[in-house]
Amino acid sequence: GLLLRSDVTPAGRQRRREGRGAAAGPARALSFLPLALLLALLPGCDGEDNDWDAFDPSRKLLTVATDSLRLAEGGGGLPLVFSLQMVPDDTVFVELAADGGQAVAEPATLVFAPDDDEWSRPRTAVVTAVDDDLDEGAHVDALTVLAVSRDADYDGQGGPALVPLVVTDNDRAGVAASASFIELVEAPPGVLERTYTLVLTSQPTADVTVTITPSPADPYFHLTPATIVFTPADWSVARTVTLWAELDQDDADDLTVTLSHAAASGDPRYGPSLAIDDVTVHVYDNTLPPIARLRPAGGAAALTLAAAAAGTTADV
Repeated sequence: GLLLRSDVTPAGRQRRREGRGAAAGPARALSFLPLALLLALLPGCDGEDNDWDAFDPSRKLLTVATDSLRLAEGGGGLPLVFSLQMVPDDTVFVELAADGGQAVAEPATLVFAPDDDEWSRPRTAVVTAVDDDLDEGAHVDALTVLAVSRDADYDGQGGPALVPLVVTDNDRAGVAASASFIELVEAPPGVLERTYTLVLTSQPTADVTVTITPSPADPYFHLTPATIVFTPADWSVARTVTLWAELDQDDADDLTVTLSHAAASGDPRYGPSLAIDDVTVHVYDNTLPPIARLRPAGGAAALTLAAAAAGTTADV
């Protein structure tokens, strides 16, 4: 518990006032007057709220009621409670700041005024993890606590990295595709196209290049662009990939193409080992089947076809 005086209450003050008012004779009053003046002038004490026996400059300490905080990005904040152990000579400001910027304290400055009992009341700051877009995994930071006051005993108490912080991350590196299966029909360029998008799921620390490779390779299957670059500034902007199948003259079967994606980056979380889902494209052949063309034999001007009985043949 805190080493706070037990008689700083309205009842205690009343008892002291009644004791002073009950003084008998001039000698009692004279003996009390120098003590009252001394209490009023002594730093950190006043005649109303602090007893001579209770004041101890060695107990001018700033305390915090924790040794570490475990935070989560996107989660709620945790309270951090500070107290003074002895009345200050002047207002004490307690400044709070995360060394690595991974958390914020609200309020960032706590104020202990030496008025009445204000100084003895604990002050609470709520510390919250910064919800950024980086995939950092579990990471650590520390809260610097610094007391600033014209009371030299309190001024400078605290120090850097006084309260350790452990932060759980809520971001994961990845490349998200808007589709997993696409159907496409052969057609002249610009007639029938299909699209899908790619976007990163967390902010990288360096540029990320995503390369798209179709398998099997087919000269009539097209995609653009085959390479997309994301930067730390535009990582969350979805990029469009356009697909089309060129109409050829082959009456071939339908084709299934698998689009694979590979990432490369100076950010190790977006390196070649990053797993990215494939996109499957089914291409329907749109070439008409072969058509027989008949011409009259011997240069005749016309060709006449007549129904024949079943089972009979004729030369044309």
